[in-house]
Amino acid sequence: MTLLNITMGTGFILILIGLYGAMTNKDILRMIVGFPIAGTGTNLVLIAVGYLPGRTAPILDAAVPVETAAAMIVDPVPQALVLTAIVIGLG
Repeated sequence: MTLLNITMGTGFILILIGLYGAMTNKDILRMIVGFPIAGTGTNLVLIAVGYLPGRTAPILDAAVPVETAAAMIVDPVPQALVLTAIVIGLG
């Protein structure tokens, strides 16, 4: 079992726990606590989806030539979405 599978599985489990807690409790505080748990799971799933083994960060420098950059770097969009979700969650 790889780290990618563990991260993806943990993310889906957190989503299910958060949704279960938000949908089954009548106490408003427990419902409110369930949504950030589901949001954390969503962030983990997005990180796992955006990870490509053997690739590097999307920074073009001497280590990553421009000609072969598309085959050597990961997609920065999932990382940006997770970073934005974290910043909004803290605000």
